[in-house]
Amino acid sequence: MLAARLVRGNPFGRVLSQTAFGTATAIGIGGILWQVCSGVGGLLVSTQVLRVTGWSIDDSDLVRDSLNEIGWPFPADGFSIDFWPIGAALAIVAGGIAFRYGETIQADAKRLRQQKRALQRDTEGLV
Repeated sequence: MLAARLVRGNPFGRVLSQTAFGTATAIGIGGILWQVCSGVGGLLVSTQVLRVTGWSIDDSDLVRDSLNEIGWPFPADGFSIDFWPIGAALAIVAGGIAFRYGETIQADAKRLRQQKRALQRDTEGLV
């Protein structure tokens, strides 16, 4: 979108900053929610696959009361969340703020050009 606007000679517009803010929101919230859903799903799968509810063994000297003594893994008991989506969202918001500032400067320049033309029209016959 920025490249197309640069080619047209109008690089900054309200659409760019709104798109940047929307993208930042989607990455920040979506990235965290994705990790939470993935972690909860991993916990559920781990519990369903690795939990053993009924078992017995004849050699009580080898295993007392836990399967992990013979190498059976425990189900997962937690998950972690990385906060890189928040950092990425903040970086995109910073870009959106820069675009918003560019929009303001571009609008001011347009307004000043219009004022200049109006002043030139007003002063044409005076000199």
